[in-house]
Amino acid sequence: MSTKLASVVVLACASIVSAHGVQIQINYDSAANKIETRRVVATSASLTAYGYQTPVAAGLTPITRVYVMPLLQTDVFPGANPAGAGAGVYTRPSPQMNPGDVPTFPTGPGVAWQYDTTATVPGTFVGTPTPVAGSGWALNGTISGPALVNLSGTRFGLQFNDAFKVWNGASFVDPGTEQFQAFEGEGIAPFSASTRNAITSDSGAGPAFETTNPIGTTWSNNPHNSTSFRLLGDGVDVGAASDNGIYLAQLRITSTALSPGGAMIGASDPIYFVMYKGETLDSAMNVASTLGFPSSQVQPAVPEPAALGAGVLIGGALLRRKRI
Repeated sequence: MSTKLASVVVLACASIVSAHGVQIQINYDSAANKIETRRVVATSASLTAYGYQTPVAAGLTPITRVYVMPLLQTDVFPGANPAGAGAGVYTRPSPQMNPGDVPTFPTGPGVAWQYDTTATVPGTFVGTPTPVAGSGWALNGTISGPALVNLSGTRFGLQFNDAFKVWNGASFVDPGTEQFQAFEGEGIAPFSASTRNAITSDSGAGPAFETTNPIGTTWSNNPHNSTSFRLLGDGVDVGAASDNGIYLAQLRITSTALSPGGAMIGASDPIYFVMYKGETLDSAMNVASTLGFPSSQVQPAVPEPAALGAGVLIGGALLRRKRI
């Protein structure tokens, strides 16, 4: 169980972290009238060197339900501008670093969609439209086709679907004091009372938030909502100490958009963040395999070549210690 002692590591470097990193690609499943989750993709071309694809290059990626990523101690806005969300343990699915070992993209993943149209309305598109066929999302209503969901004026959101848990060597259990927080933005802005967020609850499903600003009417080549995630060691404070381990968060992606027939579109099926702190990617992938999804629906992030080639490793000791 965690103590309530603060554990803060500040990176003494004046480099400023960047925005726009990796995002979960989503599409609209018209048959089921719901959001469908796919691979984590990169809205920054610089991440292609680390194994991520941009949405356009990737097209519509495979359906994905489990995302495996590290939890790392980070000051999300280090150096001369200490105005970020606070030093603490954040998800970091991007391995890219700036000079001075400052993470280029300190947290994530957010949510990315790619409009399924090349239709043009004069004065509304910025840059060159680069759609991903089959996404099911439209920008300006029926001009893009009657089978597509108009996103203009709508909001995406996140909802936790279960309590936060940790692997004890045999199953996922209550971690004790630790909770998990999702909040809007990249974490490089101060976290305040107005920051939209949700914190897991021991009672299970329920905590949720929607993005502040609705989707506009202008085109973006890499449309996305940035989201940050972090571990709260005492359930409240980002700076409180937390135990090492392999943690599990279960959540859904929601939307206020309507289907072409006028019905509210459904949230995604539950997705799972398997996050490792002080443990190895291989151990986390072993634990992820216990969730029962095929390896094709499990994405390791950071996408190391060995992990991508091996898929989900099965067998052997899942963890060296148990938590009770």
